[in-house]
Amino acid sequence: MPVTLGQIGSFRVGKTAGKLSPLELILANIPEESHCVICGRKIPYYKTYPSKDRFLLCRDCIGSSGWESVQKAHQEIFGD
Repeated sequence: MPVTLGQIGSFRVGKTAGKLSPLELILANIPEESHCVICGRKIPYYKTYPSKDRFLLCRDCIGSSGWESVQKAHQEIFGD
């Protein structure tokens, strides 16, 4: 299953369980919600999948274009 923005955000702030607080979202540089660029569905961060093409997608549209590893996604998206 591809990783979500929520998983990447948790990795960035060192959180191991639960949803991120508004402050943690800001610190992790993760939007609280977004829209799938394919179907237009409004999606919260914990159900948003970043694609390797740098688009934010929903679960129905991500297919095989997402990352399987939080660490790899974090490195390629944020470069740290």
